[in-house]
Amino acid sequence: MPHIEILQDVIKRLHGCESLHLMTIPVTEMFPRNTVDDGVVELFQLSGHLKAVACYAWSYVDGANVQHFSAVLKLHPVVSATTAVMADIVMRSKDSKEKA
Repeated sequence: MPHIEILQDVIKRLHGCESLHLMTIPVTEMFPRNTVDDGVVELFQLSGHLKAVACYAWSYVDGANVQHFSAVLKLHPVVSATTAVMADIVMRSKDSKEKA
């Protein structure tokens, strides 16, 4: 399955709506290792979501060489691909602290 279709499937499973790929956005800010695969985030238009009209999605490979997928809704304070990645990092950090 092509990368964009996989991300659309992730969006549907996580957020319960359909999506249309709009563009690929390069992310150049320095983030912790393995946060964004190939330094790109995909922007999708959403249809059927109650609050958001767009979503940022990407894949990354962790230190154990396991592929993961992220899909973050474009809702304030997430206003760009960069802020979507930052929000995802914060969310994952909180999740790992709660599990510890």
